[in-house]
Amino acid sequence: MSRIRRLRQLNGFTKKTTENYQLDAGAIFINFDFVTDKYRSAKAAGKCLGVTVDGGEFNITNTYRNPEFDGNHSRVKGNLFIDETEVYLKVTLKEITADNLVKAIGAADCATSTDDSDYDEITGRPYILDSDFIKNVTWVGSRLDTDNDLIIQVFNAFSENGLGMSFKDKAEMGVEVQFYGYLDDDAYDDDDVTPPYRILFPKKPVEETQSATPAVNQGGN
Repeated sequence: MSRIRRLRQLNGFTKKTTENYQLDAGAIFINFDFVTDKYRSAKAAGKCLGVTVDGGEFNITNTYRNPEFDGNHSRVKGNLFIDETEVYLKVTLKEITADNLVKAIGAADCATSTDDSDYDEITGRPYILDSDFIKNVTWVGSRLDTDNDLIIQVFNAFSENGLGMSFKDKAEMGVEVQFYGYLDDDAYDDDDVTPPYRILFPKKPVEETQSATPAVNQGGN
């Protein structure tokens, strides 16, 4: 008798799978305080940079050093060190405002033009000020399994890649901004230096379990 060769549907799907999906593009904020701010209140406070296009990207890259020594033939646990951690949050802003353009350029100023008060004048400069760094740039995205949002924050954010603008018919302009995270200038006063990012992952709500208590037979004659 010939053997039936049936394709086995092997995968990791469970009834909890869809609860763990991270959906949609979320929203991008500046100076978001996760203790006092919520998605709606932060939008009402004007902290949102506006709508984005093509989603976004968050990246953490560690540069490792594995010191070589004579007689070493493989990687050795304990002989690995982190030389550098690079963090960035990248989005393409579709709402073009003078303030968003300044944030994309990085080292720039915006002021009302002295020649024509109908315009704000954006000018660059060949140096960086502390005020060019944004306290935090924060991405907020919704979860299916809880009412709390997933929050990703990049601290002391600064746009290093400059400003690029393209124009074409039957399309809206988008400005790509890549915010890199920076340590505070006093970070090395402590022995432990924490990379300039934070991920706030919402806890799952505690499921209410209904434990059935067996009925007690009172008996009786």
